[in-house]
Amino acid sequence: MRPAAAVVLATAVLGASPTAGEIPLADRKSGYEFMARETRAMQDDDTANPGMLWVLDGEALWKRKEGSAGKSCADCHGDARVSMKGVAARYPAFNAARGRPVDLEERINICRTQQQQSTPLPFESKELLALAAYVGQQSRGMPQAPLSRRATRPAIRSIASNGKRSDRCSGGCATACSECAPSPIPWARPNTSISNFI
Repeated sequence: MRPAAAVVLATAVLGASPTAGEIPLADRKSGYEFMARETRAMQDDDTANPGMLWVLDGEALWKRKEGSAGKSCADCHGDARVSMKGVAARYPAFNAARGRPVDLEERINICRTQQQQSTPLPFESKELLALAAYVGQQSRGMPQAPLSRRATRPAIRSIASNGKRSDRCSGGCATACSECAPSPIPWARPNTSISNFI
């Protein structure tokens, strides 16, 4: 039994909850590290990787207009290969409007309801998994920053030329937001990267 599995088993039996702090940084690894050589080879080859089917579906959904607003993801975000580069590496992230962390799939649904004025996609649905895979592919191989290294950009409060207060984050958004610089979250895993599966 691997040491990490023993910690999970012991804490489950004793009723305690495991924390990332119990596993030394040097011992934290992606699940990719534990795969057989053949499975790694399949995942490394985009022509043999079954996850690429979801990526292709996600690319088509990215361009499809949805909801009463009649907008596609591309209408707001443009070319995902540019605008979504690194996005998946910073999720889950704290969402100030909800007062809690959201994952990438929930962030996609927030865009659907607010920007496209469409219904949220059910979690684990083919469409939501495809969009998440497509966005995730744009961050493939990028490291997920450890908690202490996650960038934070505090809101800058200033007075605009018309005398009204303006809230701007240093990322340039019209209001202080979590999208430019999501707040660090306690369960962020250091020394991991976006899966090679997508």
